[in-house]
Amino acid sequence: MKASNVRKFKFGGVWVATTVAVIAMIIAFNAVFTALANRYAMYIDLTKAQYYDISEATDELLADVDDEIKILFCTPLDKLSDNTYSAMIYTLAKNYAARFDNISIEYFDWRTETERANDYMKRMANATIDDKTIIVDCPDKGARRLTWDSMLVYDTDGILYGFKGEVQFTSAILQTTGERPIVAFTTNHSEDITGANALMSLFENAGYEVRQINLSTDSIPENTHILVTFNPKSDFIGTDGMNEFEKLDDFTAGYGNMMVFLSSTGRTELPELYSYLKENWYINVDYGTVKDSAEHALSIDGTNILGTFASEEGPAASLVKHILDNNQSTPSVSMEYSVALSVDAGGDNTSGLTYASHVLTTSENGEFYKDGVLTDTGVFGLMTISSKLTIIDNEQKDAHVLVSGSSEFASYENLEMNFSKYANSDILYAAMLAMGKDKVPDAIDVKQFDDASLDLTVAQANNWTLVFAVIIPAILMIAGIVVYLRRKHL
Repeated sequence: MKASNVRKFKFGGVWVATTVAVIAMIIAFNAVFTALANRYAMYIDLTKAQYYDISEATDELLADVDDEIKILFCTPLDKLSDNTYSAMIYTLAKNYAARFDNISIEYFDWRTETERANDYMKRMANATIDDKTIIVDCPDKGARRLTWDSMLVYDTDGILYGFKGEVQFTSAILQTTGERPIVAFTTNHSEDITGANALMSLFENAGYEVRQINLSTDSIPENTHILVTFNPKSDFIGTDGMNEFEKLDDFTAGYGNMMVFLSSTGRTELPELYSYLKENWYINVDYGTVKDSAEHALSIDGTNILGTFASEEGPAASLVKHILDNNQSTPSVSMEYSVALSVDAGGDNTSGLTYASHVLTTSENGEFYKDGVLTDTGVFGLMTISSKLTIIDNEQKDAHVLVSGSSEFASYENLEMNFSKYANSDILYAAMLAMGKDKVPDAIDVKQFDDASLDLTVAQANNWTLVFAVIIPAILMIAGIVVYLRRKHL
């Protein structure tokens, strides 16, 4: 073999050996780094919506939680990465474990560990367990069942809309470690319980235990902070022997709070309930449909109103101050099919024991329709809160009644799908805080998947339609005529 060929062979061998060694080092480094990354959540969240990021709001909410928390996946850990969304959930869970020393992740084989599975089902009110179950367990206190689907948000067509993993994990941890107050939904006035599902979920996320009661026959459970009546179709009972209002009086006198959600669609008037709200809380209800002008409406017929935050002082101002202070522009609120609310004489007395004020109103161009006939115009209340001073054990406290003229305010579309567009859930979280809840996950954002849709009022939509359908075509047509005429005379 020639010397030059030997030299080339040697150099070539060295380069091959060096290349193999470098590749081997890279593979080894990658294996070690991947193992460390999986163990200690060493990664950077480069997703646009920061799906795996843990916000400062969670840091604040969990700052005082020192109980041991286990996040148990019922899917084998090596299978979690096979599905895009389970991988997202698992990655976020690892971030929690890396962020908080008291949180750990485990795999729970519910098929073989039957005794443990039965124990968890009992602790979670007989909830079922399957491969898509996630259990947030505080061994000394309680356990909460989550599912893959509970981490995701879908629109009404079943299309995936967003990721709310942080909301669910943080809420579940708060629920399992702290005392859970009760929110009781009344059921004996033909309430729309199905329509209230999104509102119930919001309460659960805030750490409440949700119950349903028949107010005419059941006692209001102890530790109930809020009583909710959602879109009732029949009136309350005020007769002797079955007087629901006596229960309401005793409940609110003991620092209990109420939320009432009404609607203007397909319902009869409720004179007993309206009279109670007026006489005890200075809130007038005028049954009919409120509409607003195109500049303040989200529907062509004006029934879906872009609520205006009231500027008056009182309990309403305190309720929304945090929301307005934390937004560069005034947030939007959707109020559809609302009845008209007003404050009765005496309820606006700032020195009185009971003080009522509007949270949301129409614009000055509001219209009120009674039986389909326009009967009044001006500013109408859409949501009103009334606060009453009460004394318990020589301590001054307030009881509150919040009346929403629209039950659609708390619909799935407004609380879940359009969480990033409307401040409806923010207002409800603020009401929970006012009604005695120490912590609510109000500042945790649901991470929306890419969405190019626009949120426009009717007036804005009409203006853009005019621009694209008339003005731009007209400009192009005029330009074409000018060019044609100039060429014709050349």
